[in-house]
Amino acid sequence: MVVQKREMNEVFNENMMNYSAYVLLNRAIPSLEDGQKPVTRRILWAMHEMKATKFAKSADVVGRVMQYHPHGSSYDALVHMVQGDNHMTPYLVGKGNFSSHTTRDLGYAADRYTEVKLSPFAMESALDFDGNIVDFKKNYNGRLDIAEVLPVKVPTILTHSQSGIGVGYSSSIPSFNLREVAQAIRTYFEKGEKTALYPDFATKGLLVNNTEEVHKMNGQGVGKVALRGRATIEKNTIYIHEIPYSTTREAIIEKVVDLYKKGKMKEVTEIKDLVGLDGMRIKVQARRGTDMELLLEKLYRMTPLESNYSANMNVLHEGLPKVYGVWDILDRWLTWRISVIKRSVASNIEKLANKIHILKGYEQALLEIEKTIDIIRNSTKTNMIKRLMDEFKVDEMQAIEIGRMQLRNLNPTYMKERIDKRKEYELELSKLQVFIEDVNAVNEHMVSEIEGIAAKYGNDRQTEIIELSKEVINLDINKLDEVKDFDVCVKITRDGYVYKTLTDQDVLLKPNDEIVSIFNVKNSWSLYAFDSNRNLHLIKLDSIDITRKGSIGNYIPTMIKRFEGEVVSTFMPAITKELIIIYKNSNVAKIDVASYLSSRSIMKNAYSEKEEIFSISPIDKDKELVISFNKGKDKLLKTKDLRVTKSKKGMGIRVKKDVEIVKVKFKTFD
Repeated sequence: MVVQKREMNEVFNENMMNYSAYVLLNRAIPSLEDGQKPVTRRILWAMHEMKATKFAKSADVVGRVMQYHPHGSSYDALVHMVQGDNHMTPYLVGKGNFSSHTTRDLGYAADRYTEVKLSPFAMESALDFDGNIVDFKKNYNGRLDIAEVLPVKVPTILTHSQSGIGVGYSSSIPSFNLREVAQAIRTYFEKGEKTALYPDFATKGLLVNNTEEVHKMNGQGVGKVALRGRATIEKNTIYIHEIPYSTTREAIIEKVVDLYKKGKMKEVTEIKDLVGLDGMRIKVQARRGTDMELLLEKLYRMTPLESNYSANMNVLHEGLPKVYGVWDILDRWLTWRISVIKRSVASNIEKLANKIHILKGYEQALLEIEKTIDIIRNSTKTNMIKRLMDEFKVDEMQAIEIGRMQLRNLNPTYMKERIDKRKEYELELSKLQVFIEDVNAVNEHMVSEIEGIAAKYGNDRQTEIIELSKEVINLDINKLDEVKDFDVCVKITRDGYVYKTLTDQDVLLKPNDEIVSIFNVKNSWSLYAFDSNRNLHLIKLDSIDITRKGSIGNYIPTMIKRFEGEVVSTFMPAITKELIIIYKNSNVAKIDVASYLSSRSIMKNAYSEKEEIFSISPIDKDKELVISFNKGKDKLLKTKDLRVTKSKKGMGIRVKKDVEIVKVKFKTFD
C-alpha cells in the first residue's frame, strides 16, 4: 500500500472542484437542448422505457427512476412535472393530490397514494425516438442505456419555467408562451426579425410592461419583471383570483396580517383563503367607506400580490454553464434541432438503402426460383450462404436474407410485390436525399413541426401584459392612512363596551349594563382606556366600526390584544383637561392629561402602585366632588383647590386618615 502525502488545502480544493462540477452538470442546471435537468430527463426516460402511457403508481415510477438517478427519491421533481399551475403544458398527468404551485403549506400526498402517466405532449414532443437521432450513454452502474438529451421538437428550455442552485451558480428561467415562441420562430425564418418575447406563467396574473427589462431578458438573459395578481372588487370586498408565479397564497395572507398588526393596513377587517373546487380565491374584506381601488393598489405595493421575477437564464451548452439571452438560446436550439432532424433523415435513408439492397438480392434469387430452392435444400448450414453468393452474385447480407425466405414466398407473385416495394422505397429514398440537402425544406419541416405541436398543446397567453397609467404610478398609497373625518357619537358603558354611531341614538345594551359616558366627537380622535393592571391603551376611533342598529358594541378588553383585567376608565384627550385619580385610602391626585399623551399603543405603569385605585375620572373643567367614606362624614372637595401635577404616579393629597373611600360623586359648580 502506497501512502501519498498531500497538503490539506490541495485536497479540499480538488474535492470541492469535483463536487461543484458534478452538481452543475448532473443536478442543478438544465440543458439548452432539451430543457431538462438530469432528474426530469431520467423521469421521462424511465417512464418511456416502462411504457407509462396509462396510470401507474408514482412509487413504482420513482423506483424505476432510481435505476438512472441514484440521488434519492425523484418524487418531488415528479410532482412539479404534474402541477398544472407550474407548467402550462405539463409533461405528466397525475391522479390524486399533487398539491399546487401556488401553495407553500398544502403538501402533496405520498407516492404510494398517487398515480401518474406520460402526457400526450411529452410523448409527442419529447419521446419520439424515430431512429438513432440522439446519442446514448450508460447509467451510473453501466448496466442500462439512457439518452444524453431528449429529441424535443419544441424549445422546452423556454416554455417550461424552472430554477436551480449549484455551487457558485444559479439558474432562473421564466416560461414563455409556446404559441408565441412558435410564431416568433416563423417570423424569424420568413423575415429575419427577432421578436421580443414576454414571459407567460401558468399562474396567469398580470405582467407590468417594462420594455427595457424585457429587451435585456431577450438579449442578455437577465432581467426583472413585475408580476401582479388579478383581483376583482365587489362592494367592500376584494377577491384575488390569480397570483404572481413567484409567490404563494400563504405569503400574501401572512403579509396582510403582519401589516394589520403594525397598523399599516388597518382598513382590512378580514382575509381568508377560499381556494377550493372553484379554483383560486382569496377574500380581503375592508371597512365600510374604504377607497377599494386605493386599497387594491396598496395590496400590490405592500404585499407579494405584486412580486418581481428575476431571470438568470443560465443553461448547460456544450458541457459548460452559460447565461444566454432568449434569442441566443433559440439560435443554438434551432441549430441543434436541425441537426437532429438531419440525423433522423440520415438514419431513415440508411434504413431504406438497406431495404432496397436486400430487395435487389431477392430479385436475383426470385428470377431463378428452382435454382434457389435447390441450393437451400441441398446445402449445409455452413456453405449455403457462400453458394448463394457465388450463384447469384450477391453479397453476404443479401445471401443471408435470401436464405431466410420462407418457401411460400418463392413464387412470381411475391417477386412482383417485392419489385413494387423496391420502387416505392427508391422513390421515398430519392425524396429524403433531396430533402436533406435542401436547407429551406429542412427549416420549413422544423417550423411546421413546432407550429403543429403549439397549436395542439399550447395555450393562448395566460399572463396579461398591462401598462400602468401615470395616475396609478403616481398614486400616493399613504392617503389610505388619512382618516376620513366626520362627526360621531361615542358611548361608553359601565361594563366596558364602546358604541360608535353617526348620531346620538338609542343603542342595545347588555342586561344590567348602563352608559356612563357620551362623547360627541370627530372620527379622527383617539380614545384612551385604563385597565386594572395599571396599563393605558390607545384606541383610534377610526379603527372602530360603526355600531349597527340592534347590535352590541365593541368590548374594549377583546379589542385590545394586551388588555389586562377590567376597564377602569376611559378618556379622550381632545375634550379632557385633567384626570382626577382617587385611591381607596382617600388620596386624590389631579394630573395633567398631557402626561398620558403618546403615540404608543400601550403605556405601562400609568398610575401609582402604592395604593389600590378607586376611580379615574376625566374632567374638562373644575368640579366639586363629594367623597363618602367607610366611617365618618362625607367630604366636599373642589378640584380647583388641587395642585396639578405632571407625574403619572403622583399621589396628590390625603383627604382623611384611617378611612377607605366607598363612593365619589361629581357635580359641576358655577
